[in-house]
Amino acid sequence: MSVKEFVEVSNGKWPTAWATKLPVNDVNHNIVLSSDQHDKLMWRSNDGLLGKFSVKQAYKDLSSTESEVPWCKLVWFSQNIPKFAFILWLAIQGRRQIHMSTYYSNGLWSRVLEKIQGQQWVNIEWQELIEQLANLYNGNAINSVVRRLCLATCVYMIWQERNFRLFRDESRNVELIFQIVCETVKNRLSGLNVKNSVAVKKVEEIWNVKFAGTGLKE
Repeated sequence: MSVKEFVEVSNGKWPTAWATKLPVNDVNHNIVLSSDQHDKLMWRSNDGLLGKFSVKQAYKDLSSTESEVPWCKLVWFSQNIPKFAFILWLAIQGRRQIHMSTYYSNGLWSRVLEKIQGQQWVNIEWQELIEQLANLYNGNAINSVVRRLCLATCVYMIWQERNFRLFRDESRNVELIFQIVCETVKNRLSGLNVKNSVAVKKVEEIWNVKFAGTGLKE
C-alpha cells in the first residue's frame, strides 16, 4: 500500500488486518502528496532525527539501553577468541558455574598464573577475581591481551572438561589441559600484529611465539 492509497482509500486509518498486529492510533491524514515523487521509507531515531531507514539504527533504537558493565573489556576485545569470550561472558553472569577454588580449576589456573606472573590471583573467589581483573588496564597493551586471553581460555577449558566428564565419561589431567591452554594462547598471539617493544620481546620469549607484524599498540 502506498501513502496515497493509505490517505485516499483508507482515509488515514489502519486496515483491520493491520490494526490487530500494529495497535497504534490512526494517522493524521493532513498529508501533502507529491505526484512526482515515489514513497520513501524513513526512520525517526530515539534522538528525534529523521533519516534513511537502516536495520542497524532500528536495532539500536529498539534494543534496551543498559550501562556498560565494569568487566566489559575483560571479555570483549578485538584480539579475543569469540567462543571462549562467550563462555566467559556466561560464567561472569552466573549462567555457567566456574569454581576457581576447586582442586582441578585452581591447579590449572595456578599453572597459568605462574606463566604470566600473576600469583596474586591464586586462591581467590571467582567474583573477586573478576572484579580485580576488571579494574586493571584492559586495552591493547600486549600483557593486557595475554592476561585476558589466558583467563578466557582457562574458563573455556574448565567448562569443556566438566562437559567431557559429565557427557563422555572422559577426563584429562591438569598438566595436559595446561599444555592445551598454552598452545591455544600461543596460536592466537601468533596471528596478532604488534608494535615492537621490550614487553613484546618478553612475551615472545615466554610463549615461544613470533608475532605476525606491527600494528598493535603496546
